[in-house]
Amino acid sequence: MRRVLARTRHWRVSVCDLSDSPEFFDLYCRYINARHKYGDMYPPSRQTYDEFIGESQGNTQLLLAEDDTGVIGVLVFDKFNDGLSAVYCFYEPEREHESVGTSMILRLTLIARSLGLPYNYLGYYVENCRKMSYKARFSPLEVLSDNDWIRLNPA
Repeated sequence: MRRVLARTRHWRVSVCDLSDSPEFFDLYCRYINARHKYGDMYPPSRQTYDEFIGESQGNTQLLLAEDDTGVIGVLVFDKFNDGLSAVYCFYEPEREHESVGTSMILRLTLIARSLGLPYNYLGYYVENCRKMSYKARFSPLEVLSDNDWIRLNPA
């Protein structure tokens, strides 16, 4: 994880309010077309995009990663009293080799820490689901099962 942060340290990362930017929607479409061609989010649509951009409860913001080429990635997240919650992340597909998603989650964790919040929620974890398996790389990982929090990996 340190290597990912070091490799992406030149990125400009900022938090901003929700935006209906055409640039973000275009990035979302490129991401879905490249990464989810056989999933239920394909083909990308304005409606699907608006579902997680437009349905804010007033606590949703964007984490942006940029460099000299423009926007690299966008992570939609919610802020709660005890932590931040990653809703969805999309990024330039041709930059996947830079671990954009991982870097964005790590940066969101650092923001949570800087705000004194103990948690960065990554959402549902479904064991043996390839699209969600990345969550197991983050430690410590806790899951809620039968109303009990269970630690899946050591701190």
